[in-house]
Amino acid sequence: QQQQQQQTSSGLPMLMGNWNELEELGAAPRISDLTSMLGMLDQAFGSLDKDQTGGPPRQRRDGPGPKILLGLAALLIFHEWYILVLNPVVRLDHESLVFGLTAWLMLAVLCLYKANRADLATLPPPDQLRFNGVLLHQLSPEQQAALPFCKRCNRGRPVRAHHCKLCGTCQLNWDHHCPAISNCVGLHNYKYFVLLITHGAGVCCFAFYLLYRAGYLRCLAGNFALMFRKVLPTAWTDTLHTIIGQTALREPFFFETILSAVCVVLLALLAVALVLFALIHHRMIQDGESTVDAMNDMDYHNFMWMAGCPDKVMYGRNISDRRGLPAGILARYALVFGTNPLLLLVPYTTAKDWRRMQAFALYPLEFASSTLV
Repeated sequence: QQQQQQQTSSGLPMLMGNWNELEELGAAPRISDLTSMLGMLDQAFGSLDKDQTGGPPRQRRDGPGPKILLGLAALLIFHEWYILVLNPVVRLDHESLVFGLTAWLMLAVLCLYKANRADLATLPPPDQLRFNGVLLHQLSPEQQAALPFCKRCNRGRPVRAHHCKLCGTCQLNWDHHCPAISNCVGLHNYKYFVLLITHGAGVCCFAFYLLYRAGYLRCLAGNFALMFRKVLPTAWTDTLHTIIGQTALREPFFFETILSAVCVVLLALLAVALVLFALIHHRMIQDGESTVDAMNDMDYHNFMWMAGCPDKVMYGRNISDRRGLPAGILARYALVFGTNPLLLLVPYTTAKDWRRMQAFALYPLEFASSTLV
């Protein structure tokens, strides 16, 4: 052991001496350079692994998600106008349907804007909340134990509030952080998010229906198949020419056919994805749970099965906390979309509905004064 200590003590100066020689020659990076490099990386990635427990939340709205969605929307609506109205390949019975599709798409874009620009519904300060008549910062340890606790924010929280690691704060009715809208989905914009995917699914399905109604899908498939006419039987090519001649007003260009095929495939994929997302979120609204609650329920069921206790799984019931939620599907829809039937499909929330939604989101807490609502 003495020999090992001597070798270690003698090797350390040699290593430091070699390192100093390399630094003098410029062949080794300096400690200051490494520190500055780490600082630049920390600023570039925004310290995603470190939560802010004090100060304002770092809301992220400048992500590429909304720009990508806007680009796809512009591409698909231009394709509809070009194929059916501006330089029609097939004839559509009522061109006014394309105007209706455009107006519907503008409504979906408005929902995207509202969902992206909505401010986070963060937790109010502890001195503005009370639990069983006692201010939150004056609770005894026994009372604090009855509340859910956020370790990152180091404070009690409502049962349906959760912490977003990317934004660094707890939020009311937090659902998930959505990169598509570059914002968190929660109490502040859940209505706008659900309307976005609902209107988006409707727009994609309606656009696909217009292409089918005008016969463009059949014409596109025929033109795409004729690109391989050399390997097709003569009878097939004659049949395709007959079908296209009965439907098409002109013969599209080669690149036009390729781009149209790409747009139709994108439209079909978006329609399927948005319909599935819309169905999932509407089902969660009916069940009175968020994405976090649904994932917790799934983890619970999987754990019970892996633990060999499938008989203890509560079928038809979820373990997510529904205390304080209204009973009935219509009441839960009203808690998300508001009570005014004229504003159900519009990205707007009245002050009355906002106060009502905020009161349910704070359960089991409440504002210390009615003037703070």
